[in-house]
Amino acid sequence: VDVWHFSHGPDDWSDLDALPSAELAYVQFSDHPPLVSDDLTMEMLQRRVVPGEGVLELDRFVAAVRAKGYEGPVAAEVISADLRK
Repeated sequence: VDVWHFSHGPDDWSDLDALPSAELAYVQFSDHPPLVSDDLTMEMLQRRVVPGEGVLELDRFVAAVRAKGYEGPVAAEVISADLRK
């Protein structure tokens, strides 16, 4: 489960809660500032920020994943044109 895609996609918190824990194999963790365009591809590939520096509900996401008993891999995914500079 990728927190960025979850936060900007069609799923909601009840969908995450309903995800069977056996199907949760990997977590991608990132953050994002407020959107500045409707171009989600550009936003996703150019404007992510370090977790904790954006507006995504990371505490709630972590709590939902931990409630499932998840102890697997977590990858920090910070895709940012500014950080690449």
